[in-house]
This record gives sequence, structure tokens and C-alpha cells, in this order.
Amino acid sequence: TIFYFREFAGEIPAGYGKEDERHAAKLSELKGRIRKLAGGGLRTYTVSWDADTGRLKGIDAFAAQAVQDIRQMMEEDWKEYAALSPYEKDQRTQWDLAEQRAEAFRAREGLLEGYLRKLGEGQALLAVSGAAGCGKSTLMGALAVRLREAGKEVLPVFCGSTMLCNDAMDIIRYIIYFMEERLGMEHFEIGKDADGERRQLVAADGKDAHRDEKGSTLEQWREQLTEVCACYQAKAGKELVILIDAVDQLTADEIRDRMQFIPNNLSGKVKLVCTFLDTFHPGYHSKLKGIEGIRPLGKDDRGAVLDGILASVRRELPRPVRERILEKRSADSPLYLSLAVQRLLMMDREDFGRITARGDGMDAITAYQTEIVDSLPEGLNGLCTAVLHAASEKLGGEMAETAVRYIAASRYGLRESDLEGIFSLRGMEWNSLDFTLFLRYMRSFFQQRDDGRWDFTHRSIREGFLEHMEDVQGLHRDILEHMKGLDENDAVRIAEILYHCYGADDRQYFVDYAGRYEYAKDIIRPAAKTAWEICLQDGGGWLCGAIRNGERHGAGHNFIGFLCFEIWENSSGSARELDILLGVYRETARLAGGLAERDGTPESQRDLSVSYHKIGDIHKAKGGAGDLEKALEMYEKGLEIYQELAAEQGTAQSLRDLSISYNRIGDIHRARGRAGDLEKALEMYEKGLEIDKKLAAEQGTAESQRDLSISYKKIGDIHKAKGGAGDLEKA
Repeated sequence: TIFYFREFAGEIPAGYGKEDERHAAKLSELKGRIRKLAGGGLRTYTVSWDADTGRLKGIDAFAAQAVQDIRQMMEEDWKEYAALSPYEKDQRTQWDLAEQRAEAFRAREGLLEGYLRKLGEGQALLAVSGAAGCGKSTLMGALAVRLREAGKEVLPVFCGSTMLCNDAMDIIRYIIYFMEERLGMEHFEIGKDADGERRQLVAADGKDAHRDEKGSTLEQWREQLTEVCACYQAKAGKELVILIDAVDQLTADEIRDRMQFIPNNLSGKVKLVCTFLDTFHPGYHSKLKGIEGIRPLGKDDRGAVLDGILASVRRELPRPVRERILEKRSADSPLYLSLAVQRLLMMDREDFGRITARGDGMDAITAYQTEIVDSLPEGLNGLCTAVLHAASEKLGGEMAETAVRYIAASRYGLRESDLEGIFSLRGMEWNSLDFTLFLRYMRSFFQQRDDGRWDFTHRSIREGFLEHMEDVQGLHRDILEHMKGLDENDAVRIAEILYHCYGADDRQYFVDYAGRYEYAKDIIRPAAKTAWEICLQDGGGWLCGAIRNGERHGAGHNFIGFLCFEIWENSSGSARELDILLGVYRETARLAGGLAERDGTPESQRDLSVSYHKIGDIHKAKGGAGDLEKALEMYEKGLEIYQELAAEQGTAQSLRDLSISYNRIGDIHRARGRAGDLEKALEMYEKGLEIDKKLAAEQGTAESQRDLSISYKKIGDIHKAKGGAGDLEKA
């Protein structure tokens, strides 16, 4: 801590001197205490009064000195932080959250001890549910700190708190990375060549055309999760406890709902605790023996929690006011109690003026505070809105309330620079000091993410505001217009611009943006992830609408590529997601067909074939009655186009596309298993093999050699399946 004492050069102007002798004595005493405590952390700055301007001189020099002092103190920490991996940085944020929540833990010690005992007795999976605001996150923070103090390895993750823990696939990657780090293993990544470089795939479907039998992306990550968990159990010294708080706040998909982020081979060495709302109903997991419910606070616990909240802010309440809070119907929620205290802390000069008008003294204060408590709405959402509205009236006015509305419309908050930019576009005045004071005043409501965004600390706050907000689409339009003007490499723009296209229903800009960054994977992959999250939210309706009108919006080859290659990568392959993808790719095929008819170029023809292949891939993955026939139909449509392109162009790309198409059709015949299907599959594979031989001989690249190897394997598998005389030798 650094303390700065101000000294005046020259005459001290009125208003800057001592109020009276009593205040001067108190100030002198305080400075004496600081001098004894501060040691080398004491600084002095000098100012003077400029009578011409009516302002202090020397403030800029003071600011420069403070910046220099802070930089000297923090420089080594900043260098160390810059060298950390994204997950290491994220863990610092997660532990900050855990420790903050642990500090607020004031009741339910028996509940915490019970969870610790169950983990100590060998229970590998513990699931905890409860209502919003019941204290689940506080309990998880306390659990993280207690386990760490007991010498355990602890991985705390508060879902939705950072950009690395927004969906269930994020959680799978997070757990894998953490265990790999502890074991000193190379980090797993799908699609690496032997030299560790990512392949730039140019196959017809935008992925590895000769994909092996490992299956979907989810299956590969799940296999790695099981493998690294087994390695940890065999090699690690410390017991690992993974804490996943607020599972319900992850993007709604089947990976989350089926709890597929949980390793199947949890054990005495690797354990997991997760929490979720009592309205969330998780799917079956072999290790899940039951769900621990957190009940609403009992009368004794309510008092303890309220007293703990008051102690944390160093305040006391008159007994009648305390009792009136505890009588509120919603006082069984720790969050409700915290918000009620926050509302009372807002009492300012205006409030005390009203109290004085009533006669002053403790009786008047008690009566006034009781009226405030009686006016508080029941229910978390209503109270959140009421408290923030009251705060904005007292500090920041319309500016503060408008800023809160924009934050509520966002997904994960906004930076101060974003809010300032939005206000500027709207012709509204922005006051940075008022906003900072407002955040300070309402610090229990807000958290700052590691990328600088200010967001709400609890989902109920956002939900409460959204319930009472009008023209949310207009807020999204304002945020979108601001983001359009940011640098295209701005991290928040990259992460959120497509979400605000959706909120603003600006499909024109969505189509333009999605087709603009074909080779800028750092930009386009987050956009595809957002687009897919929107699909999971609305069943694909908005995206399909944008595709349906794509030609009118100027869609072209790059937009088709975004849909076929980037969107596909985000699906887990679950039944619901396959149904959504089927709708998306049927619309994509219609769009590609219209563009091919209009343009007639080889590129547009290939895009149409890719779309057919995507539909075929989905039917193949669905595997229901008639799906293989539909897949075969789509692959044969694609094959017809690839045959024409290969004949016309004869390029390596067109020949590889044709080989892929033969292999796809061969796969269907092999899977269908009717009479003569193995012979048809063999015929298709051999056609593909001839092309792969030619390309391998001409190119000699690792990719062409790999394609050739997989073609040989496919043919070998057919001979093995036939099992006739001489077939095993051929295999």
C-alpha cells in the first residue's frame, strides 16, 4: 500500500484548509498512525492554487508519480502474468472468485463438513442442487479453500465466469489441460500431424476426408479425458478434486445435460463436485449416487448469514430492522439478505435529512430503515432490479442506469471503453468518474472479467433487469454499431459481435461478417462457436432464416465455407444437434444450389457438392431407419458433381474430392450390409485407391501418403469382412 500526503505551496485556498480545530486534531492523529504503519510506502506530492483559473496546479505531476510508483511495484508481476498460458491465467481468476466466496461463508458449517467427509470416505462424484441465490457458489468457494488447506490438488471452475468455461466442451478441455499440466504431458489437440502442426484441410467436407474410426469430436475428447484421468490416477501424487459450480449456466446442449464433461473413471485419486439449480435435471452418470439438495436457510442460519454479511461490511443494524429483514418471505436466500443489506448501505445525505426532519435520533433512524425494508420486493429478480435502480438514482443518475441496461443486454458484460463508445454514438455524455464511483458503490453486484469487461456477479441480476427492460433489440443494435467500429482483432469484438447480430436481428451484417474472414481462423472460429450456441438456443431458426435469405444478403463461397466447415466443428454429434444441423445444411444446399445455378463456376459447383456431402454425413451419423439410404442419395449427388469437375479440371484438388466421394459411398455400402454391398463398397474403395495412388506418386506429401494408406486400410477391411477363400491374405 502506498499513502500520498498532500502539501500546499503558497497560500491554501478556502475550502482546502481545516474545518475546525477538532477535525484538524483528528487528521493529525490519523497521519501520525499512517507514518508509523506505512514505512517506505509514504509519498508526498505538492500542489499550488492558480487564482487565474481557479484550479489546483500539480495534479498531473501527482498522477504521473502514482502511475510510476504502481508500475515499479507491479512490473515483475505483469511480466510473470504475461508468460502464463490462458488456462493458467484463468485459474488465477477462478481462485480469486473461490477465495472471495469463501470469505462470505458464514453458516452451514455442518453441510460443508458433511461434503468433506463424503469425499474423504471415497465418494468420487458429488452433485449439489439448490434454488438461485441459496449459497451454492459460496459453499463451493469454501470447499475449494478447505480442500487446498488439506493438501489436495484443487481445480475450481465457476461456469460462465470467464471465456474458457462457457460450455460443457470447454469444461472437458479445461479438465484435460489441467491434468496434462500436472503430469507434464503434451497437450492434446484434435487434428495434429506428427510434427504437431495443424493440418490445413482442403477436403470436400472441410475436415479430414478419410477420418478414422475414432468417431466424433466429442468422442475423441471424451476418450482423451478418460485416458488422462487414468494416467493421473496411476502417476500423480496428490488427490485431485475438480469443482464445477453452476453447471446450469453452461450453454444448453446434450453434453451439459448428460453430464458428459464428467470423466467415466473417477476414483479415489480423481473426484468431482458439481452444483446446479434445482430446476436443472442432469442425465444419468454411473458414478452419480444421488443429488445433495441445499435447502433454504432455516431461521437460525438466516440470522448467522445476515450477521456475517453485516460483519463483512463492518456495519450493525438496530435489532428491529434486523428482525424485519429476517421476517421477509425471501429471507431464506443468502443472496436476498445480501441485497437487502446493500440497499440499506445506500442511505445518503438526502436520507439522513429526512430522518432529521422526523426528529433525529436512533428511533427515527430505526423507523426509516424499517420502512425501506418493508418496501423491498419479494423475490431475487425484483430486488436486484430495485436495488440497482435505487443506486443509479443516488449515484450516476440516468447514465448509470443506461450503462446497466447495456450490460444486461450483453452476454458477458462490457468494458468501460465499450460503454463510452456506445454513449458517444448515441450522443450521450459519459462520465468515467461517476461510473467508477457507481461500480465501487455497487461492488457486490459487479465483477470485472480478465479482459476488462464489467459483468454482473449473479445471473439473477441480469434476469431481473431483462424482465423489466423494453426495446432490448435496440440495445443490441447500439452495441453492434459500436463493435463494428472496433479494430477487427479486438478480443471482445471477435467474441461477441455475432451474438449482437442475433440480438439486433441484423442478418445482413451476419452474412457479410461470416463470409469475410475465410483464412483468419482466430476471428472466424469464435464467430462459428457463437452461431452454434445460438442454434442450440433457438433450434437453428435464426441461422436458417439468414441462410434462406443469403443470396439477397450477398452470400457467396466464403459464407458456404463458414457454414460447412466452421459450424460443423462445434457440434458434439448428439441426436438433437444432428437434427439442428440437418435443417442448417438443407438450407445451405438450397442456397448453394441457387448460387451454382446463378454463377455456374467450378467453385460454386463444388460448394453445392460439399453441402450434399454434409447432409449425407448427418444422415450417416443419425443411423436411423432410412438414414443410410438418404446418406447414399446425397453422396451420389455429390459424386456426380465431383466427376464432372475432375473431368473438366483434372487438378489435384478435384481428384482428391472425387476420391473422398468414392470413399463416402463405399462407407455407406459397407455399413448397410445388404447382399452385394461389400462388393459395391470394394468397387468404390478401389476407385478411390487409384486416384490416391496417382496423387501420392505425383505429390509425395504427407497428406497424400496418408490418404493412400487409409485407402489401403479400407480395402483391407472389406476383404477381412468378406472372409472368403484368399480374402484374409488380400486383407
